[in-house]
Amino acid sequence: MIVACWNAAWHSSRSWQGKAISQRILASGAEIVCIPECQGELLEGEWHVARSETNYGYPIVPGRSKVTLWSRNGWRDIERTASRGMPGGRFVAATTATSLGAVRVIGVCVPWYAAHVSTGRRDRRPWEDHIAYLKALAPPSASSLPLIMLGDFNQAVPNRRAPAEAVSLLETALADLTVHTSGVVSGLSRPSVCHIASTRPFVAAKTIGIAAETERGPLSDHDGLIVEFDLRVPA
Repeated sequence: MIVACWNAAWHSSRSWQGKAISQRILASGAEIVCIPECQGELLEGEWHVARSETNYGYPIVPGRSKVTLWSRNGWRDIERTASRGMPGGRFVAATTATSLGAVRVIGVCVPWYAAHVSTGRRDRRPWEDHIAYLKALAPPSASSLPLIMLGDFNQAVPNRRAPAEAVSLLETALADLTVHTSGVVSGLSRPSVCHIASTRPFVAAKTIGIAAETERGPLSDHDGLIVEFDLRVPA
């Protein structure tokens, strides 16, 4: 099972950047895709979509979603709020069928450190919304289904730049998962702030990055991530 994640920086399928991102994702053969900052129907073909709530605190633009999940199969049990106190419009969870069985998928877009500081509502201090989001993003509850959590966490893993509280809260949220995109992923020259993590019995057979930089210019301000999952065989 191949899973992809790429923050598209609001590029639509009509832009050359959006077309290139779409082509690279489709070429990976992904069954599940998370696209933070998605504008419209970025992926072509027979996909099923689960989106976060429209209102994420900034002016609403038709067709924009802070988090969009795409699956080759249908979604069920869709949730758009993790818990009270989480900044809105940045979370979606749903269940889908895959080649490795049913999977619960959580898509996130953690606010960047300056969310609503000098833009938007301008009523926040640096890291305030980021920390509030992570406080509400509790460790996933026990489930009979394996879990994949992915999206834009706006922190590298490991992280030496963010405030200690933000680092600790992210570690807590990911405590029961394996982060397959920590450090510098193969194919990239820098740590990613987007991530793909999972619970058992999933293991990463391969993890690769797709650099956003091209000869024509950057496709996004984030690099793409691809993880090929397999099942851990009991000893």
